[in-house]
Amino acid sequence: MFFKFAGDLLHLVREYKVVTLAAGLAVTVPVFVWLVRSRKADPVPEIPLACPDQMHWFLGHAPLMQDMLNGLHKICVEESKVDGLSKFKLVGLTAVSVLKAEHVKAVLNASNYRQRIPLLAKHMDMFLGRRALVQLMKDEWKVMRKIMARAFNWEFLKETVVDIGEVTNVFIKALSAKNGQVCDFWPLMKCITLDVIGKSSFGYDFSCSATLKSSPVAVAFEWMLEDSMIRQFKKTMDPRCWFYSYPSDANKKHAECAAIIRQTLADIISTRTAMRSDKGGPQHKDILKYMLDAHEEEKVAADTDTLVDNLITILFGGFDTSSITLTYALYMLTQHRDVEQRVVDEVASVLGKDGQPTYDILMNQLPYCTAVINEVLRLYPPAPVTVRTLEEPLDLQVCTGRGGPAGDAGGAERTVTIPAGTMMYIPIWWIHRSPHNFPDNPDEFDPDRFYSPERAAKIHRFAHVAFSGGPRDCVGRRFAMLEAVGVLALLARSFRFEAVEGYR
Repeated sequence: MFFKFAGDLLHLVREYKVVTLAAGLAVTVPVFVWLVRSRKADPVPEIPLACPDQMHWFLGHAPLMQDMLNGLHKICVEESKVDGLSKFKLVGLTAVSVLKAEHVKAVLNASNYRQRIPLLAKHMDMFLGRRALVQLMKDEWKVMRKIMARAFNWEFLKETVVDIGEVTNVFIKALSAKNGQVCDFWPLMKCITLDVIGKSSFGYDFSCSATLKSSPVAVAFEWMLEDSMIRQFKKTMDPRCWFYSYPSDANKKHAECAAIIRQTLADIISTRTAMRSDKGGPQHKDILKYMLDAHEEEKVAADTDTLVDNLITILFGGFDTSSITLTYALYMLTQHRDVEQRVVDEVASVLGKDGQPTYDILMNQLPYCTAVINEVLRLYPPAPVTVRTLEEPLDLQVCTGRGGPAGDAGGAERTVTIPAGTMMYIPIWWIHRSPHNFPDNPDEFDPDRFYSPERAAKIHRFAHVAFSGGPRDCVGRRFAMLEAVGVLALLARSFRFEAVEGYR
């Protein structure tokens, strides 16, 4: 235990580049970092600092982010006084946020790098793993991104449509037994998405859809996700949250949950590696297979820890975020019966009473269902924000006559140069609801904005960034859309949902 604790201390020291360890480490290190950074000149004086009277002396505007959506609105929307740009502080770092689609495009295409904030990054390492794609940067990221992109290939996507149909049909049969009952649908959607990602990613059947109950892996994963958010944003300054070897109840629970997830995945990898050695044995056409293929073809060692880290990341994207999208989609159908009827009519015309989705059907023959999912992702993106760190200066063209979203459309253009090293915030939730990008009723649910060819053509590619954009966009975006459209179509054909009165 002592050596683990010492390792935690050394990790923190190394991250902050502090040479000596004082008795008051938990206080002196953060203060030292803050003092050094706060002495630097304002890197972007053209943009006013957001709500300076609400800054924490060390954390900056981070406390406002505890209420993520409202905090982002306060900082990134209400304080966007220069053509959708806003400036704020996070633990001594200067951050600039953007709202306009053309600025979003410039930022996402300019950099695929994210500077680590030690107080926060440690927790993501402990949750997803240090070798996960989303944690890697620069050359390491490029190598792993290439491997993951090859895993999400066309052949895999065709195979996974079969998994989507089979899992959803099992779910429909189980849910039919509860016809007329009141159910919390987010946990139920997680049953589908966990089974789909289990089968399509590593050939594992969690059997949640048949029982409508979560699995030990899912329970452990959800606990770790919530714990990571608490450590990052609610107990940022609590030293007991920094040192995972400290014998607290939360740390003990974290170790138990991590062991459940990692051991399950490690056992699957071990079994599959042995199966690959048996050329005559069964071979699954899933992400794990294609990852192992890509590792071999790229001559990159596929150690178990790296594979586990990236399977956990896929689990996170395919299980949690997809279930959020489907839950919102079903809720919106209960609030917009005209939309629901158009979905039902389209599915009936394409699939009939018993037809099953194929890759071509989901990609090309259900345009209205696809528009519904796109509009749900616009209003309710599962990831409300993403971040980049500029490696080179970036010039943004701004209109001096425009402030926030309701600002004057006129004014002269000028260039604002954002220096290298600046953290760029992409508040996806509010970009999607900004009149800068969606001038016609941006807060209203309107799938026709994506269904109508004329209206869809007017939407800037970077006005809708639910899957991020640029070189570091979501590698599983096509998989996520196939799953969401397929599950929505089959559920809408089988059931009519009602929201409990007063539920929002």
